[in-house]
Amino acid sequence: MQQKRDFRRTLCAGAVIAMLAPATSFAAERVGLLECHLSGNGATVIVENQALDCAYQDDAEGATPLHYTGRLTKIGANLTINGPGELVWVVLAATRTLGPGALAGDYVGPEATVKVGVGGGGAILVGGSNNTVSLQPFNVEEGTGVGVTAGVERLALAFAPDQPPPPIHRHHVGPIGHLIATINHTQEAIEHGRLGHADLLVTHAEAALKHARESEAAEKNKHVKEGVVHLNAAIEHGRQGHAEVATKHAEQALVHFDAGLAEEHVIAAIGHTKEAIKHGEAGHAAVLVTHAEAALGHAEAGEKVKANPHIEEGITHLKEAIDHGKQGHADVATHHAKAALEHLEKAK
Repeated sequence: MQQKRDFRRTLCAGAVIAMLAPATSFAAERVGLLECHLSGNGATVIVENQALDCAYQDDAEGATPLHYTGRLTKIGANLTINGPGELVWVVLAATRTLGPGALAGDYVGPEATVKVGVGGGGAILVGGSNNTVSLQPFNVEEGTGVGVTAGVERLALAFAPDQPPPPIHRHHVGPIGHLIATINHTQEAIEHGRLGHADLLVTHAEAALKHARESEAAEKNKHVKEGVVHLNAAIEHGRQGHAEVATKHAEQALVHFDAGLAEEHVIAAIGHTKEAIKHGEAGHAAVLVTHAEAALGHAEAGEKVKANPHIEEGITHLKEAIDHGKQGHADVATHHAKAALEHLEKAK
């Protein structure tokens, strides 16, 4: 159980910021998105010291995108994506207002899990102005660098106001993204509660509650609903200074959020598997592979959060579907995709 919890904390970008920066500089609030681009033609291998062209979009209404250039100074492994590369981080800061150039600096983080599912997390990078800025991996649409942002361990950013920033896309944070943030803050609430910091427990529990409600608004999930009940209790007891009781409720909330995250990944895996089957039946082996790989990412992320024999069987068949699809065997690949779907639906 402890080994599973430790892996989950790595996958979901758990409470690592407190170890990397002073508590007073913990980046608790989202302030915007940093989107970085690298050109690719076909397969693009992301390597260390690779240059990035980045745009920072503050969440404030009417904010103008700011231009940064970047360089990946350390990654977990060489990473391969298809087509133009896009890496996106949620920007968190200790202050709600970031001035021009505030993101400039070196960012560091612990070793990261390279392969995560769509919407999954990874290691948070801490740096910027006086180490008051944090970058949390944010996965985007398939085919544009999905899952690789979490493999970045060191990043250098420089402010480049003399040139216009690259075009920035509008990214939607779905239920999985909000659940990842919910789990991150709930873990922080627990850590502070165990240290007797009732006020900081409340701060993170409230942040977790905000994301949990956003996740519920996007898609109803019974596990998230139960987690919200315990978070509210944690906040109430935390405000009364009852750190021990509040921590127990936060721990119960975390159990429910873990289950909810696993379920959301399975739901996403089912959706992509259905698309893989549809295209496989039409003879589109390449498109089948694309959706099967996306389904595999979700299934593996869900299984790592909460083990399930049906998810494991689904993963096995998805890998077979991908292998046969890459060989152009659309019929055999479709057969395995259907077998994967059967198991994934039993895992819901």
